[in-house]
Amino acid sequence: GALGFLVGEWGVRILVTLGGSSIPRTDAIHPEARVIGFAVGITLLTALLFGLLPALRVARADFQVLRDGGRAGSAGRERRRVRSALVVAETALAMLLLAGAGLMMKSFWTLSHVNPGFDAERVLSLRLTSPDPVGVSEDQWVTQQMAERDQILRRLASLPGVTAVGGSKTLPLHGGGEPYEFSIPDRPSASSVLPQSGAYIVTPGYFRALGIPLVRGRAFTDADRPPAPLVVIVNQAFARKYWPNEDVIGKTLRLGNTDVRIVGVAGDVRNDGLAATSGTAVYVPSTTFFRSNINVFLRTTGDPLQLAQAARQAIWNIDPQMPVSDVTTLEQVVTNTVARPRFFTLLIGLFSGLALVLAAVGLYGVIAYSVRQRTHEIGIRMALGAHAKSVLGMVMREAMTLAVMGIAIGLVGALALTRFLQSQLYGVAPTDAGTLAITALILCVVAMLASWIPARRATKVDPLVALREE
Repeated sequence: GALGFLVGEWGVRILVTLGGSSIPRTDAIHPEARVIGFAVGITLLTALLFGLLPALRVARADFQVLRDGGRAGSAGRERRRVRSALVVAETALAMLLLAGAGLMMKSFWTLSHVNPGFDAERVLSLRLTSPDPVGVSEDQWVTQQMAERDQILRRLASLPGVTAVGGSKTLPLHGGGEPYEFSIPDRPSASSVLPQSGAYIVTPGYFRALGIPLVRGRAFTDADRPPAPLVVIVNQAFARKYWPNEDVIGKTLRLGNTDVRIVGVAGDVRNDGLAATSGTAVYVPSTTFFRSNINVFLRTTGDPLQLAQAARQAIWNIDPQMPVSDVTTLEQVVTNTVARPRFFTLLIGLFSGLALVLAAVGLYGVIAYSVRQRTHEIGIRMALGAHAKSVLGMVMREAMTLAVMGIAIGLVGALALTRFLQSQLYGVAPTDAGTLAITALILCVVAMLASWIPARRATKVDPLVALREE
């Protein structure tokens, strides 16, 4: 129990570290008095229960028990049934947990290999926050901040190793699209067109910096600034939904009372996360819709973090008071979005691994004990001419019978209970036959290895020594 507490204390710290930002209030996660008290109580209860039962049996021992343990048999049938039932239960639990872990692992692998719609490799991400206006009107402040931001973006684009610079109010995969409602002027019946993923405020270099393909038309340019007519870019899902089998370039949307023209069609991006489908989206230029916060992305030719300090200095050379935060790589941003499923996959994987070890140890213990109790019987078999292979097969059959029974019960339990994991799975059914089959195969292999050692020992029994033992 004391050793378990130390391991638990150490393990909690590691799990909290691995969980990172995916777990809220990680600073408050630690073993507390109630948890420790519960663990101590369970430990003592287990020791008492599994020590008391055999102690009571020994206290009531009679000559029949002695005879059962001697020449008449290898061990009492009742005791063998209890030990076998425990091994079957351990194996069934291991199968259940391994099935859940297998499904979570396959789900996580599928999720981590989803194409997000952009290229996150070699991209530095940082966040700029414009200060609140002081002593000037809001219009003057917006004009000043837009000019300063343009200057910052140009300075960043001139840094050695930077091939493209763009910005957006939101981070990729984090949603945050603004709920602008559009309408289609020539379709009175379609009075409201609300993009499912929302409207995204981006700079002219956004699509190039993130490697988002423009399948039709063009990106935003500096010529799209007011008083030029407002233009927008839609994604492929938007174009397919409202203008199927038509060229949307030049089509008109209406935002409020203002007509806006579609000048480009961008590839679909999973703006709301890797597990979400690519909803309809509209991109509007930041030169018209200014926001005080912006995420800036620098596509580089090498390691983006090596440019982090140079990027900060370039910004502070223009505005020494400009806050620069959340400096990281875009690959890390993508990785963080799957931190929660990765953590739960790790957690259930650890528990299933522990269950697998317990099942293997239990099976090994039961078979080793059975071989020891049946030494006399095995000696007689070998004295009468039984080959080592037949003895090995006899012991292995006993072990694998228990293992197969546990696996079968565990499979039934997995089919019944893994459906509760459905909300945590992506791209895999809770009854995925391939995953369940591989899990059962792994457990079978572990069971064979655990039982092979005592089975092999049984083939080494010397008939003369075994007969003398009685």
